[in-house]
Amino acid sequence: MSKVAFALFNQDLAPAPNPSHWGIIEELCAFFTAAYKLDGLKGKQNSDNTPNNANLSSSAAESTERRKVDILRALSAVLFENGIHVKGSQQDLLQIIVTASDNTKQLEQSELRRMALNCMANMVHKTGSLFSTLHERMYEVLYSNLTATSHYESSSTSGTSTTTRRRDRGSERKEDKNISVRSIPPLMSVICRFMFFTSESWASQPISSTSSSGVNIRIIQRSSYSTSANIIPFTKSTGASSNTTQGLDLLEPSYMSYRNMQSSDSEYSDSECGVHQAQRIQHDGKVRLNALLCLQALARAAPKQLQPHWPKFLTNSSSMPMTAGTYKAPSLIGLIGSDPILNVRSAACVVLGNILESSKLYLAMSEENTGQSGTKNVRENILSGPTTASDDTTPEFLSRLLGLVESLEVPMVVRLEAWNTLRAVAQFHFDAIRTVWLRLDEALGSEQNLEDIRLRSAGLLFLEEYSKSGASASDPLTAEWWKDVMERHILKAFGEESPTIKALGCDCISHLSFDAFNGLPNRLEMLIMSLVLGTAIDEHATARAAACRAIGVFILFPSLREDSTHVIDMASTVLDLCQDPNMNVRVRASWAVGNMCDALVLLKTGGQEQVLDEVLTLALWTKVMKTALLICRDHEKLKSNGIRAIGGLLRVTFEGILERERHSLVKDAVYALIKHMEHGSLKGRWNACYAMQNVLLNSHFPIGSTAGTSYALDSDMVSWTRDVYGALLQAIQHSKNFKVRINACAALLVPETRAKYGDQVMMRKMVQVLMAAVQNLNEEQGEHEFGEFQYRGQLEMKILRCLDHLLQLTGGVASLDLEMDPALRQRIVASRPEVVESPPPPTLQASANP
Repeated sequence: MSKVAFALFNQDLAPAPNPSHWGIIEELCAFFTAAYKLDGLKGKQNSDNTPNNANLSSSAAESTERRKVDILRALSAVLFENGIHVKGSQQDLLQIIVTASDNTKQLEQSELRRMALNCMANMVHKTGSLFSTLHERMYEVLYSNLTATSHYESSSTSGTSTTTRRRDRGSERKEDKNISVRSIPPLMSVICRFMFFTSESWASQPISSTSSSGVNIRIIQRSSYSTSANIIPFTKSTGASSNTTQGLDLLEPSYMSYRNMQSSDSEYSDSECGVHQAQRIQHDGKVRLNALLCLQALARAAPKQLQPHWPKFLTNSSSMPMTAGTYKAPSLIGLIGSDPILNVRSAACVVLGNILESSKLYLAMSEENTGQSGTKNVRENILSGPTTASDDTTPEFLSRLLGLVESLEVPMVVRLEAWNTLRAVAQFHFDAIRTVWLRLDEALGSEQNLEDIRLRSAGLLFLEEYSKSGASASDPLTAEWWKDVMERHILKAFGEESPTIKALGCDCISHLSFDAFNGLPNRLEMLIMSLVLGTAIDEHATARAAACRAIGVFILFPSLREDSTHVIDMASTVLDLCQDPNMNVRVRASWAVGNMCDALVLLKTGGQEQVLDEVLTLALWTKVMKTALLICRDHEKLKSNGIRAIGGLLRVTFEGILERERHSLVKDAVYALIKHMEHGSLKGRWNACYAMQNVLLNSHFPIGSTAGTSYALDSDMVSWTRDVYGALLQAIQHSKNFKVRINACAALLVPETRAKYGDQVMMRKMVQVLMAAVQNLNEEQGEHEFGEFQYRGQLEMKILRCLDHLLQLTGGVASLDLEMDPALRQRIVASRPEVVESPPPPTLQASANP
């Protein structure tokens, strides 16, 4: 029956169970549970009936154990990914599984324990919190198996059980993060011990710690290995290096008795010795692999709690961590570079990536607080390793990568990964790449002559990352460098048929700094603009999106934004692409539109009024405004760009257009900003407040009292006055984000005349809200995230200055029939700046990438 069940539920032989099979699964589990209990009862009776015959008793016990192993093997197959469907049998299942796996003192029953542990892992796999009340007990069983002391000579199967227990622990941790949090301290030394496991150095190495559940961690000894079946058992696994690590050790013949297969190295012939050594290496690798996967589960479940233990597996030593199978400085980086098993090296790379990825938040906070990158030690550990014999300055790691990309004889996939690794190095170590640029330049030239598009793409991706890092370097890339790279590599990309290559060409030149662009020959400047504008109408969306990004960068360059012809050409291109069917194109095009409106603001503030008059015709203004309103109704990824565009455009809008469109497009734009100040994403509300500040900076923008203006015919106050100021006050009062509040205060601080703020009722409400806001700051500490409080002082200062501004315009609180606490009055006076602040330049917005 066990073999039938195995064949039925083996994932390689039959499809996964569907709902119609769930009843069968429950019945099979009940059957195997009953069979296991019955077999155990019969075994006890046989033992009682033959008390004086040791041989018969031993034979009966061995036969009983083999049957139990077969039953648990079949049960393991049934339980795999079906634990959620065995609620009715879970108590009986756990009773036999825990009982069988918990007897760590009986070495003879190691195979039985291993099968029980497999059942446990397969039962909890993908069950979430279904067995949460039992996870603690399961964990204790797994931990005791992992750290058990053997008073016997250890058989070679202990390694097999070890790998099983490592997999089980990974499964357990995936299902219950609370266990991870409580048990990390006593467990990390055990994980590291197995993670750097070699059989030669294993014996007589005590682990002097104690588990949280009271399980003593003592010496684990291993003898030499025996047969191949003993070393590498036939297993069915869902992928050793994947996220699913639960193996089904199901295929071992039931007649194998591992405890009877002990031997020593001296029993092997010379020809067998090499095979035995290879088997030993492979088996040690399995132990290390499963320990790595357990560490990966910890990193995902509790990254913050794992961080204090990083020094245990990320050494600061620059020496090679492993030589001839012995770890001198145990480290994940050592496993990556030196482990003899490819799967272990690959898994170590994946685990290190997962650890850093799951810790991004904490690393970012560390970098912000200390001014140093949290991942710097890891990167420096790689790059500061031994140098090559022929070069005293190039790290061996970098030299090896150069050798891989320079050689045309390496397999292609290795060269691809070498370029990808160089790209990562270029991101964080621009100077290191700069020292070997000439060699890389030659390698790039060789790649561009190949037919394989993947290699050419990898080379250009590296070049794009290097040029990006060079733009922000203390010693940036020069115009001469850009001229050479343009002619040798980038311009060729625009002649390719592949949209990916064209897109990478656009991405590369989008990192051109203004100084470098301005230093290029005029013919090259014109050629670049022609190629980018041409790529923007390419039939492939990938190329169009990349071109839009490049246009968004170029439109801010002074030499281009001051040329009305260039501005109109770029504006027409990106405005049309804001209605592209591809969303990625629309995202990049809308970002370029926002930058274009910032460029118009720079023209006005930079004294280029004549150029602005030439560019901002009524027709173009109308098209830009309609496009910006359309963007605000598009996907959430685009809305902030549309909001930013509205703010910039209304800041430079001429008085005649404002009056002409006050009942149509201008009104629609104002209420679009009000809507996004009150609702929507955090990014949208921040941008809406910033945009309203831009709008109010236009001295011709109608708001407040209409006395003495053409708007007096409509009403005493411009129609949207209460709504605009009401939205700003609501943001100051209720937004949980301090940066949104700061921007709202900045907008409220802009109008310079009393009439702009409306009637007395409106002004009184503003002062009341601001006084309450500054008084409530001390009471809101428990209502905001910790990261917000770095902006608390800035917010308080902005509110006090806003209050001071309003009270000076009104003549004090007495004119508003209000009272003010003397302490608050003193704080307002103390907040007055010695020099009046100017509003932030819009280029802060333009610098962000789409």
